[in-house]
Parts: sequence; C-alpha cells; structure tokens
Amino acid sequence: MRPRFVLTELLNGLRRNLTMAVAVVVTVMISLAFVGASILATDVANTMHKRYYGKFEVAIYLQQNISPAEQTALEQQLTSDQQVKAYMYIDHAQALANFKQEFAGTPALVNSVSDASVLPASLQVQLKDIKNYQDIVAEYGNQPGVDQVFDPQMYLKPLFNLIDGVKVLAVVVAIVAGAAAILTTFNTIRLAAFSRRREIGIMRLVGASNFTIQLPFVLEGVIAGVVGAVAAGGLLVLFKRFVLDTTLHDFFATGSIPPVAWHDVGGVMPWLALSGIVAAAIASYFTSLVYVRV
Repeated sequence: MRPRFVLTELLNGLRRNLTMAVAVVVTVMISLAFVGASILATDVANTMHKRYYGKFEVAIYLQQNISPAEQTALEQQLTSDQQVKAYMYIDHAQALANFKQEFAGTPALVNSVSDASVLPASLQVQLKDIKNYQDIVAEYGNQPGVDQVFDPQMYLKPLFNLIDGVKVLAVVVAIVAGAAAILTTFNTIRLAAFSRRREIGIMRLVGASNFTIQLPFVLEGVIAGVVGAVAAGGLLVLFKRFVLDTTLHDFFATGSIPPVAWHDVGGVMPWLALSGIVAAAIASYFTSLVYVRV
C-alpha cells in the first residue's frame, strides 16, 4: 500500500463529493451535539435524583394536647422502625422560625403569624428509602397524639416522573441522533463509491487489495467524524454560555437545578470525539465493503 496513492484518492474523493462531505459533517455535528446535550441532561437528572432523594422528609404533625407519654412512645417506635434513617423533633418555636425562613419573600404572610403555638410541633422523619413514605403515612397516621402525617406524594411523584422522563428522552434523542449520523455517512460513502466505480474497477484490474481500495473511503468518514465532533463541542460550549447560563441562571443560583459546569462540558467532549470517529469509521468501512465491489 502506497500512502501517497491513498492520500491522493482521499483528496480527490473529498473534492468530488464536497457537498456530501459537508452534509456529513453538519449531520455529525448536530447529532453529536444532541448526544452531548443528552449526556449532560442525564447527569443533571441523576444529580437531582440523588439530591432530592434524600432531602424529602415525612412530617408527623403532633396534636396540641399530646401527652409526654404519647410523644415518648412515638419516638421509641421511630427509633426501632427499620425504615427510618433518622428523625428530629421540631417544637413550636422552631416551626415558626422555619416558617419565617421559608416564606421570607412574602412579608405579609410572615407577619400574619406571630404566635408560635399556631404552628404544630412535628417529628421530621428521614427514611432510608423515600419511596416507602406511604408505609410511614399508613403506620403513623392513626397513632395516639398524631394530628396528621404529611403525604409528600404531590411533590415526589411529579419530581421522580420528571427525572425519569428526562433520562428516557435523553436516551431516545441520543439513539435517534446517532442513527441519523450513521445513515448520512452510509449514503455519502455509497454515493462516493458509485461516482468512482470506474476508478475502483481499474484498481482491481491492476491488483489493488480490498484494504487499499476501502481505506480512502474510511478516511473520508473518519475526517468527517472528527470535524463534526469538534464542531459539536463548539456547539455545546455556545449552548452552555448563551442558553443554559442565561435562561437557567436563577435556578442554578438557588440550587434548585444543579449547574452545568465547564468541566462537565469538557468531560463530554472526548467521548463525542471518540464516538464520532468510531461511528464514522464503522459506517464507512461496512459501506465501502459492500459498494466497492465492481
């Protein structure tokens, strides 16, 4: 195999099929950008799941006239409960302080509550597995001295559904985008092989090996994959700088959504480059394997 010959064929192929090569680069760029965004979205969803999974607590609100014996019995039951990780007693004064802190942005509401006894004392229960909160609600809801048990289902179910939905959507988008890039590469190499079928026939007549004939096509795909991956990395940088950091700034600042850091974007880029090279090389190889036959 002569490297000069392969390089000449590669340059000729890129020149003749420049439009299709650009189409492959653009498709790979967009596809890998979607894949990268999907990876980042999955990381954010996983981080949110870990953060909120252990943050939610089941609040057991106590009656105003609960006796010390009833409260002691409740605490002993919680201590021996295998589903309970930890619990904390919140008295009236602490409940009022928490209320003022939570609704600090609504002064009128805060000022309307001045008597700490208005807010019930509670036992804040942290579970080993928050998904078992229904068992705690059912078990402690009718205990002596218990007014009610706060059911976090209205908050937990939508949150978990949202996180699971983001993960599924990210996987679907990544699969569809990757398939689009592979199909575009496949069609480009197929058309390139068809347009150079005469040259391929001559090369076979002079005894060129299959590897020598296929290599320029494979290199075309690899080059398109590399350029597309680099461009996809640039799109991710722009997406973070001008979309995420702008539209989600308030959510990032409050911590309700974990921020996407620059090192997160940088960590995705090598995988994009590797994916672009491998996918383009495989698609180009198998396409050329079929269509270089004369």
